[in-house]
Amino acid sequence: MRPPRRRLAVALVVLALAGCACGVPTSGSPRALGQNDVPQLAPTTTTAPAALSDLPFTVVWLTSSNATAALVRYAPEQANRLANALNVLLEGPPAAYFTAIPIATRLNGVTPNAAVGQASVQSEPITVDLSNSFQESSGLDELLAVEQVVFTIACNLPQAVPHLLISFEVDGNPLQVPVLNNTTVARPVTPADYQFTSASCMPVG
Repeated sequence: MRPPRRRLAVALVVLALAGCACGVPTSGSPRALGQNDVPQLAPTTTTAPAALSDLPFTVVWLTSSNATAALVRYAPEQANRLANALNVLLEGPPAAYFTAIPIATRLNGVTPNAAVGQASVQSEPITVDLSNSFQESSGLDELLAVEQVVFTIACNLPQAVPHLLISFEVDGNPLQVPVLNNTTVARPVTPADYQFTSASCMPVG
């Protein structure tokens, strides 16, 4: 019979070898990570420019009396600044402000993704595709939620406002939305449907 101490030593060697084998790739050689292997993080936004290259954009939340409140944020220069503004809107408001948009709502996409300050947009509407949670609001909240999205887009494309059309979708399906005259429409809406003026974009903080 093998002495107990000898048996323990052998067992420890076996366990050590097994532990070293765990997690070792079988492909035999390392590979470089592709772009799709690296998580794509949203740009960090700030309440003041963090760098000279940072650009301002506007997000529209609500006051306690349901009036719209435009706040300016900054982010590094980028091509998808309209989508960035909408994503910040959907993240929820800062302290002392409110939103009518259901908190679980996410942006699936916005096309064409016009750059902030762009003088004009294509002849087709800007289409905002939101997740299904957007439909959870009703009544006045539904109207205010749509208004927040429309105003956020309009404030970031001020020169395009006279001919700006905005279509809503939920998970790729067309969505009828309310306008101020207490009706729901299937057509693209305009900032004028919500009594938008240049004062709507004046920063409050």
